[in-house]
Amino acid sequence: MKDINNPQEELRNENLNEATQADENMTVEENIQPQAESDAENIAESAAGETEGKDEAAEESEQEEASAESEKTEETKDKKQKKNKIKRDLRRLRYGGMATAVTAAAVAVVVLINVIASILNDRFPLNLDLTSDKLFTLSDESKELAKNTKKETEIVIFSKESQIQNPNTGTDIDKIVKQFYEFTKQFESLSGGKIKTTYVDLAGNPAQASIYNKYEPKQEDILFICGNRWHKSNFKDLYALDETAYYYYGMTEITSSKVENVLSSNIAMVTSDVTPLVTILTGHSEDGELIEDIENLIKNNNYETVNLDITGSAKFDEKSVLAIIAAPTKDYSDDEIEKIRTWLKNEGSYNRHLAVFLDYNSDLPNLFEFLNVEYGLEVTDNLIVETDANRTYRYNPYNIYGDIGSSDFTSAIADSRAIMPVVRQILTNKENNTDNSLYNVDLITFPESSRLVNLADVRKQQENNSNQDIKEIEADEYPLIGAAYATKWGYTNNNEKYTSNVFVSGSSAAFTSSALSFTTTENEALLLSVFNGFTGNESPITISSKSLRKDTLEFTTAQQSIFFMIFVVAIPVILLATCLAVFIRRRRL
Repeated sequence: MKDINNPQEELRNENLNEATQADENMTVEENIQPQAESDAENIAESAAGETEGKDEAAEESEQEEASAESEKTEETKDKKQKKNKIKRDLRRLRYGGMATAVTAAAVAVVVLINVIASILNDRFPLNLDLTSDKLFTLSDESKELAKNTKKETEIVIFSKESQIQNPNTGTDIDKIVKQFYEFTKQFESLSGGKIKTTYVDLAGNPAQASIYNKYEPKQEDILFICGNRWHKSNFKDLYALDETAYYYYGMTEITSSKVENVLSSNIAMVTSDVTPLVTILTGHSEDGELIEDIENLIKNNNYETVNLDITGSAKFDEKSVLAIIAAPTKDYSDDEIEKIRTWLKNEGSYNRHLAVFLDYNSDLPNLFEFLNVEYGLEVTDNLIVETDANRTYRYNPYNIYGDIGSSDFTSAIADSRAIMPVVRQILTNKENNTDNSLYNVDLITFPESSRLVNLADVRKQQENNSNQDIKEIEADEYPLIGAAYATKWGYTNNNEKYTSNVFVSGSSAAFTSSALSFTTTENEALLLSVFNGFTGNESPITISSKSLRKDTLEFTTAQQSIFFMIFVVAIPVILLATCLAVFIRRRRL
C-alpha cells in the first residue's frame, strides 16, 4: 500500500526499483544476445536448410508436377485413345452388328422362303412349262373340273412314287410319266385337296395293297375312286401309238399324250352322279379296231360300255342310251332291224340314240333302207375324192379333209377340219322331207374341188389290181356330205318333249386311233361333241390328246445338270460369299 505522506521515499524507492530492473534487463539482454546469435545461426542454418529443402522440394515438386503433367497427358492421351477406341468399337459394333444382323436376316429369309416355298409347292405346285404346246399344263376345262370337284376323290397309282416322279427309260414314255405326275399334283392343288393321289407298291407293300384287292389291281394300273363309284385305267392308256410306223418299219412310236384325257374324264366319271351307258352291237363282222378305239375314247370321257350280240336272244340293257354299229361287213336282218327300232322307240319315250360307222366297201341294203326311210339319211354308192392337193393328206385323193358344220352340238368346233379317209357320200334329203318331227343336219361337208367316183369302179379296180385311173364326176349339187345326223322329236303322253338322234359317218377310218390322234383336225372333239349332245353326258369337258410330235423345248440330262449347278449350287454359293465379304469388311470399319 502506497504511503501518500512521504513522496520522496516513494520516489527513491521507485528509482531504486528502476535501477534494479535495468540491471536485470541488462543481465537478461546479455543472456539473450548469445542465445539470439545462436538462434540466428540456427535460424540461418535452418533457413539455408529450409531453402535447400525448398529447392529440393521444389525440384521434387516440379518433377512431381512434370510427372503428374506427363501422367495427366498420358492419361488424357489414354482417355482419348480409349474414347477413340470406344468410338471405333461402337462403330464396328454398330456396322458389324448391322452386317451380322443383315446377314443373319438374309440367311433366315432365304431359309424361310425355301421352307414356305416347299410347303406352298406341295399345296399349290408352281410349274414353269416351256413346251410350245403346254404339255405340262392342264387345260382350262380340266382346271375348272378340279376347282368344281366337291367330293373326296382318290387316284390310286399302283407303282412306286419314285419311278413316277423320276422315270428313266430314255424314251418318250418318260415324258408321258412326267406329265402324269405333274398333272396329278395340279389336280390335287386346284381341288383344294379334294382330289388326292396315293401310290401303292403291289410287290413292296402287300399290306397296303390288300386294301384294294376287290378292284383286282395290277402293276401300273390307275384306280379312280369316289364313294361307291370307281373306274380303273392303266399307264398304257396314257398315250397313242403310231401303228402305221410299226407296220411299215417295225418300230413303235408314241404320237400323242392322252394323260389329261384319262385323268379328267375318269375324275368326271367317278364324281358324276350319272354315266351314260353305251351298247356296242356285234355279230356282223364289225371292225374290231374301230370298236376298241371308240370304246377307249368314250370310256375316257365319262361313258360306260357293254357289248351286245344282236344276232342272239340277248336284249338291250334298259339303262343304255346310245347304240353303236361299228363298220359291219354283213347286213342286218329284218328282225334285227326291228330290235333296233323298238329299242329306239322306247315305248314312245324315245330319248335313245344310234351311231353308224360305215365301211366304204360294205353292201348293207337292209340297214341302209332303215336309215333312209325312217331318218332321211341315204347312203350312196359313191366315194368322195379331192382334186385340191391342199385338202388331202400326203396327196392321197382318198384321204381328204372335210369341213365341220355348225349344229346344236358342234358350234365350238364349227369351221374346223376333220380327216375323212375313203368316205362314202351321204344324202340328207331335206327337200323331200314332209315330216315336221324329223330334221337332218350336215356335219362334215366337202367343197366344189371335190369329186365323186363310183364304188363299183373302185371295186373293179381292186379286183383287177389295176392302176388305171377311175373316172371322176362332178356332183349335181355342193357341198358334198360325208357325215350327218337326223333328229326325230315329239311329245310323250305326259306332254314331255323327246328326241331320238341317229348319226351316220361315211368313213369308219375317220374314228380309228390314227385319225383321232391327228393334231390338226378335230375328229376326236367331233365324235365326243355328238355323243355328249345326244346323251346329255354330264361330263363338263371334252379333252383332246396332246401331240408329242410337235417341236417342244425339252431339257437333256446334261442341261438339267447345268441348271442344277447354276441355280442350286453356284448362285447360293455366290450369295453366301458376298454376304461373308460384306460381313468381314463391315467388321473392320
